[in-house]
Amino acid sequence: MSSPWTADYSRVYLLPRAVDEWVGPDDPVRFIRSFVERYSESQWKLPKGSGGPGRPAYDGEVLLKIWIYAYLRGMHSSRAVERGCREWVPLMWLAGELKPDHNTLWRFWAANQEAIGQLFELTMEMARELGLIGLALHAVDGTKIQACGSTHGRSFSASEAERLSEELQDRKKLEQWIDRAIANADEKRRENPSEKDAVLLKKCGLGYNAQTVVDDKAALIIEQGVVASKNDQEQLIPMLDRVQQRFGQTATETVADGGYNTQSALARAEEKQYSVIVGTAAREPKNSDEKPYHASRFTHEQERDVVICPQKRELTYERTVKRKATAVRVYRGRQCHDCPVRDLCTRDRRGRSIDLWPQHGTAVRQRKKREDPAKRRLYKRRLPLAERPFATIKTTLRFTRFKSRGIIKAAIEWKFICGIYNLTRLMALYPAIADLS
Repeated sequence: MSSPWTADYSRVYLLPRAVDEWVGPDDPVRFIRSFVERYSESQWKLPKGSGGPGRPAYDGEVLLKIWIYAYLRGMHSSRAVERGCREWVPLMWLAGELKPDHNTLWRFWAANQEAIGQLFELTMEMARELGLIGLALHAVDGTKIQACGSTHGRSFSASEAERLSEELQDRKKLEQWIDRAIANADEKRRENPSEKDAVLLKKCGLGYNAQTVVDDKAALIIEQGVVASKNDQEQLIPMLDRVQQRFGQTATETVADGGYNTQSALARAEEKQYSVIVGTAAREPKNSDEKPYHASRFTHEQERDVVICPQKRELTYERTVKRKATAVRVYRGRQCHDCPVRDLCTRDRRGRSIDLWPQHGTAVRQRKKREDPAKRRLYKRRLPLAERPFATIKTTLRFTRFKSRGIIKAAIEWKFICGIYNLTRLMALYPAIADLS
């Protein structure tokens, strides 16, 4: 007699097991099915069928369920999803034993981008219904995601690789060509005809800057976007504008790291009455002991229109110059020649100079805000709140590269993956959701 812990391959069932018994009651696949079926085809903006000449017209709702569950399990390839529908019990259960091939799956994905992006909108709708959006504290942050196309996407013919052209056979012209190639190496390295929108990013290669706004109440992503930018400097106001458009207001306080810290962004936030706490910029001192003679240590006395240095000496107005199409007032120290810390402060023989930008007052008010103990406690919540979604998306959901080319399609895929992340949060809160409903 075989052990109860040994597989019995000769077992025969008198009656076949019901399809509903294939997955447990707590399997996430059940949540996906219920979530999709909760909304109508018009809300999902789905077609009646997805097929073609000689192919079965699969129900769009079924294919959408399959893609959502596949992304939830870190499968982004249509071939991997096709294999899953034949081999993975939860997907077989969700598909009702239908076996769409990879071409059908990919055609549905490509033809129904509006429905794909609608996932995020409907997670927002459910979150609002359940009171899971607090609008008390928001965190804005960005992460770099690789583009679909390779960084080294330029193509060369075999003849180019094997023989020099007649022009380059001349030694002088060849040397000039090599010099031009070296001078433009960075730009050449990023060329890819199918990824003209992407930019070359550090530690990422060719890719995009994906942005999120996360609400503190349930750690849900409430707004998102994709930009072709190497940094976050110009993204704070556009993201807050999106939140304002969606909810009619921004959070009581919004936190962001130093990558968003520019005087122009802070000034625009004040104009729009967006309350923000932004970390120190990369070049600013992080504490009172670091960089004692940094420009931020100098204070401007508006009444007398002078700048006071850390040594309590005055810098007076010298001239106005244009910097980045902005009029900047320059102040210079006239008493620096006998200053005991001159070598630590400046090497300019004329004395230390300070540029006073029109938004200087905004930057000063932001520094004072960061020094407030209550605001500092709020800012400390930024890191876990902002980084948690990125950690989940890149590690648990295994999403580190877009599968569609171009920034428009990349933005839709990022919106979809943000909706997937929100589903993981809604599933984690499922008992509470059940009580609320």
